[in-house]
Amino acid sequence: MTKTFDDVRKEQSAVMNRWFDEWHALGGREEKPNWDYEEVCKKIESDWLKSLKVGDRAHVNMYSDIEPCTVIKRTRCTITIRYDDAKLNGTWKPNFIVGGFCAHCDNADGQLDGGWDIFEDLEGRTEVFRWSEKYQMWLNKCGEKVRPGWMKYYDYNF
Repeated sequence: MTKTFDDVRKEQSAVMNRWFDEWHALGGREEKPNWDYEEVCKKIESDWLKSLKVGDRAHVNMYSDIEPCTVIKRTRCTITIRYDDAKLNGTWKPNFIVGGFCAHCDNADGQLDGGWDIFEDLEGRTEVFRWSEKYQMWLNKCGEKVRPGWMKYYDYNF
């Protein structure tokens, strides 16, 4: 069974807690554990990304927006994803304040707490991503990244 996004985050959280416990046991100032928790967390996420298979859900970081997707094809060096659809579900509403060019949305982060209903779009556009050994992630031609978790975010302030 493939790890879920929550499994990846729990594993990373446990690693960070272990590092801070060791740091505290060493006195918590100049002395630090001889391992980097950020590197271990990157490895956990990299391993999860390498293990993506057909049917797994993820998202693509598109500058400041996030688009949900599903893996529909996998080869050794590439994955093909299909962009999924999302609709605001009414649990979150953007709050605009007049200013800037037109207005500013001051509560945009609220949409990450379940403000979108996401569903598969069988007719959605597809895109191919290649594995980068240098960055340890899936990248497209524009440098956009496939990341764990099925989520949507629209930057109203861009």
